[in-house]
Amino acid sequence: MRCLIVGAGGTGKSIARGLIKIKKISKIYIMNRTLESSKKAIKEINSSKTEIYVEGKSLPIDYVILTLCAVSFEERKKNARRSKNTYEIRQKELKINLLAVKDKLPFFRKLPKKVKILVVTNPVDAIENYLKKKLPGRKIFGFGLQLDINRYSKFLKKKIFGVGIHGKIVPSINLKKNKDYNVLYKKVDKSFLDLVRKKGLSYPIYAEEFRKYFQKLISDKKELIYTSANFKKSFCGIRDVSIGLPFYIQKGKILGIKEIKLNLVEQERLKKDAQVLKDSIKKYI
Repeated sequence: MRCLIVGAGGTGKSIARGLIKIKKISKIYIMNRTLESSKKAIKEINSSKTEIYVEGKSLPIDYVILTLCAVSFEERKKNARRSKNTYEIRQKELKINLLAVKDKLPFFRKLPKKVKILVVTNPVDAIENYLKKKLPGRKIFGFGLQLDINRYSKFLKKKIFGVGIHGKIVPSINLKKNKDYNVLYKKVDKSFLDLVRKKGLSYPIYAEEFRKYFQKLISDKKELIYTSANFKKSFCGIRDVSIGLPFYIQKGKILGIKEIKLNLVEQERLKKDAQVLKDSIKKYI
């Protein structure tokens, strides 16, 4: 199996370090903005599995992993200081990151339809939905919801299920009032935002979580993963938008959605977030 990482900055290099541990992966191609930055990334990753990908050269690829970030490190730090929550940080990156992704559309269109795209670029769900519209018929997944599940599970000290947008998860925990979810969201998000402001993004965690996610995605047996993806049936009345859900998957193919019960408050929160997601990318489609 061969993967192409598009945009090997801090996140991309971290993901590459996780992927090289997977035996099924024989080659990881790196495509950065310049040849020199690609060479530098490969040197830092330091693995015989990595190789520079040069556009125009025909190479067999199974998965493209999109980790482009057009926002500078300094700007991300400023956004973290100025934003009320992590969702707001991601939304501030939407326009500029979409421009970087748009620049790669001609390249993506030339790839064989069997090549799957995994979106890590933030805001994940908006980028994933944008690519779904621009690249019809292609399998596209968004990574990130598992990170939210982990944060809520750690905060609540129990394993939970959840759905929705990366950074704005709707946990399935059956609270009675909408304000209770708002309070919980603020507490969980603040603990993470404080950490980001203090130490920045934890790239080693990204590496390990993406490795586990990808191993399940390509597994020969049926697995359960959290991912943003398009689904044929409506979910809680939601259609025509990809949102993060717990999916059963095998060999990169979605088999179905895990049955998960949301109470009325949770359903309304999810519907509202799905509409906000639609509206956020409408002007870019």
